[in-house]
Amino acid sequence: MALFRRILSLGSRARIEDEIDAELREHMAMCVDDNVAQGMSREDAERDARRRFGNPRVMRERVSAEDASLGLVSLWQDVRSAARVFIKSPGFSLVVVATLALGIGANTAIFQLIDAVLLQSLPVKNPRELVQVRVVNSDEARGNRTTGYPAVTNPIWEKLREDHQGLSGIAAWRDTGFSRDSGGDSRFVDGLYVSGGFFDVLGVRPIAGRVFTAADDQPGCGLPGAVISYGFWQQEFGGRPALGQKLKLNDKSVEIIGVTPANFFGVAVGNDFKVAVPICSQPYLEAKNVLNASTQWWLSIIGRLDHASSVQQVAAHLGTISSSIFASTIRADYPSESIKDYLAMKLTAEPSAAGVSMLRTTYSNPLRFLLAIAGVVLLITCANLASLMLARTTARERDMAVRLAIGASRWRLIRLVLGESLLLSIAGALAGAALAQALSRGLLAYLKISLDFRLDWRLFAFLLAISFLTCLLFGLGAALRASRTPPGAVMKAGSHGMTASRGRLGFRGVLVASQVALSLVLLFSALLFTQSLRKLMTEDPGFQAKGVLITWLDFARLQIPIDRRAAFQRELLDRIRSTSGVDKAANTSIVPLGGAGWDNAVWIDGRDSPQRQDSNFSSISPDYFNTLRIPIVAGRDFNDHDSSQSPRVAIVNEAFARKLGLGANPIGARFWREATPSHPAQLNEIVGLVGDTKYHNLRRPAEPIAYLAIAQDSDTGTDMQVLVQSRLPLNTEEQAIRHTLQNVSSAISFQFDGLQDQIQGSLQAESLLATLSGFFGALAVLLTMTGLYGVMSYTVAERTTEIGIRMALGAQRASITALILRKAAWVLVVGLALGACISLAAASAAGSLLFGLKPRDPATLAAAALLLTAVTLLASVVPSMRAANVNPIDSLRSE
Repeated sequence: MALFRRILSLGSRARIEDEIDAELREHMAMCVDDNVAQGMSREDAERDARRRFGNPRVMRERVSAEDASLGLVSLWQDVRSAARVFIKSPGFSLVVVATLALGIGANTAIFQLIDAVLLQSLPVKNPRELVQVRVVNSDEARGNRTTGYPAVTNPIWEKLREDHQGLSGIAAWRDTGFSRDSGGDSRFVDGLYVSGGFFDVLGVRPIAGRVFTAADDQPGCGLPGAVISYGFWQQEFGGRPALGQKLKLNDKSVEIIGVTPANFFGVAVGNDFKVAVPICSQPYLEAKNVLNASTQWWLSIIGRLDHASSVQQVAAHLGTISSSIFASTIRADYPSESIKDYLAMKLTAEPSAAGVSMLRTTYSNPLRFLLAIAGVVLLITCANLASLMLARTTARERDMAVRLAIGASRWRLIRLVLGESLLLSIAGALAGAALAQALSRGLLAYLKISLDFRLDWRLFAFLLAISFLTCLLFGLGAALRASRTPPGAVMKAGSHGMTASRGRLGFRGVLVASQVALSLVLLFSALLFTQSLRKLMTEDPGFQAKGVLITWLDFARLQIPIDRRAAFQRELLDRIRSTSGVDKAANTSIVPLGGAGWDNAVWIDGRDSPQRQDSNFSSISPDYFNTLRIPIVAGRDFNDHDSSQSPRVAIVNEAFARKLGLGANPIGARFWREATPSHPAQLNEIVGLVGDTKYHNLRRPAEPIAYLAIAQDSDTGTDMQVLVQSRLPLNTEEQAIRHTLQNVSSAISFQFDGLQDQIQGSLQAESLLATLSGFFGALAVLLTMTGLYGVMSYTVAERTTEIGIRMALGAQRASITALILRKAAWVLVVGLALGACISLAAASAAGSLLFGLKPRDPATLAAAALLLTAVTLLASVVPSMRAANVNPIDSLRSE
């Protein structure tokens, strides 16, 4: 407590000034008394004293300045002394700084990722004025949703642009991909459709050329220009002038009119864009015009508050005008059963200073958990270093005793040791900050995302806080011990520089037991997350993903009329099937576990529509089940007779049959698919029953799926997703299919991905948790091993004389070994017991992040305890063997 009072008193300037005033008054009173004693009157004596001392305020400031000067000189002497000590002990200093750099670097890297994903505002003008406009109850929306972000239709956006009371500006955007022809193969680039005022509303100024204005975003605009990102400018043009250069997007030529700043990646956190074009260009660049469609939910809205309005006022206004906006944008042929839901939807506004992000949903909990784990590693690091500092301070007891004997105060010694700790902490923080930059870049590459890592005040505050925290955590014990050094006892303790052997592990044992406890918590967590990931990766999705290549195709540049697209798709699929090495191939609208989905309500023919159930859908070509090796339980696969002129057919999985109560053989049953704004209700006959497969993600159980014949789709697009089963390596197969497609037409854009790789990519959050928690767990065990080894080695050195006497009296080497191992075992038992309690108490926090495991899995906890026991006892073997090999004569002679 005395130490804390000392620390707190450092900033107590008022108290110091009071003390100076009291001292001055005392001196003046003495002067007055002397004057009175010499015969002056009281009044003359006081006047004379005031004349001698002068202005009390000036005198107080002079004393304060002198005091501060002495304090700074003293502080500088402490820093120089600490630096000299560390220069004389480079090995010790490097070990401490490197250990701190690991702990601080890991914490800073995770915090930097959290800062970029969860906390940072967009790098635009006054980001706190930005709001996002979205539909409150968007689940009631019917139609196609082509973005994962909150979205509205273009007719709704047009109405909002006309009436945005409370907002000084409003803009719309949508991320997309453009086919880019750079003279060789066509490839996809990340793009944006933006409204004319998008950059102006965000306050983004170009570093070259200009950005779009309202005049660029008018109906029928064609392709008035493109604004490219700084990264794309550097990548494609190497920083050379790009204004006026031409790009080919979706086979259309466009001129570059501007370049955005380097730190602007768009509104979606984690994504980057390469090229932005006006929204009015959509019909010009794509085969299907969606500008007038009230069933295409594809535009996200962002606005900027005016100075007189709040987010709540804008939200209230949007709620007021919602009914009129939805009523004026509904289609005449909208399904009658969905009209009520459409008109009931409401618009609202929410703060959007940090933009929009799907990363927050995916990574917020794992990142917070990882930061907690990294914090525990830092605690273990500090405990380890505290042991080192204690041992080092013990070795310097004679030095401390001499200082005390010649008049140094205990506070002076505390300040000296804490100053040394602070110097090491600052060096460790600087090294950790540099290490964190490398770790952060590695994490970005691992997650395959783009983030702006800014060195803002939050990061500096974090580093400053963590530096002082580590200083206190590992230096406080040593500082207190230094202040309690008994000079007389130390001087009598002999030449070895140590006080009498204590025979106990003492405070260092407590530190090691704490390390064992925290290491068990981390090891338990790491094993849980690793097992969870392993279970996910071995989870049977119901289909064979290994060896399946996804081929993404776009033939919009061929400008094939809609009535011939289905035939062209069949021809293209046949060409791929005939490629050397291809065993099976099928076209599908939904790649399983790919993130996309299509759901609709269904009910059995003859039953009331209110008894409808939700089901997932996918349009597929024949051979889909053979390609993915999904068993056909009953009935048949689709074939060439299932055409647009034949009755609609469907193949369902067993979960569909169970959910709709169709029994074990649903062949011949018919079900209705709910009407959509684009299509009336459709009656389908079930012709096949297949095994269950995962649809959205591996974590969810198999859901009902209805497969429709893709040949019976009336709205054939210009893109395809072809699944290819091959007996060749995927790279070889890619080259073969690339050759086949180029022989068909060089205007076909394509991209490849392995289905197995895509599924594993969907487990990035789980993989990140397992990898980093495993790394932190291993680091914690390593630190604990070194900590226990250091403490046991110090104990043996401290008790060498005692061991020599025991052996001289007949003690066997085995009993000496057991004596040392018992000490280590006690520390281990206490640490394991404490760690088990903490692990079980904290396990529920990890429950939502696990798959197929109970958070308090006893087998996993036992495995972690056994592993930790093995490695820590291993660290005790060498000191115990050294104790057993002590020569009694040598030890007694040295004493």
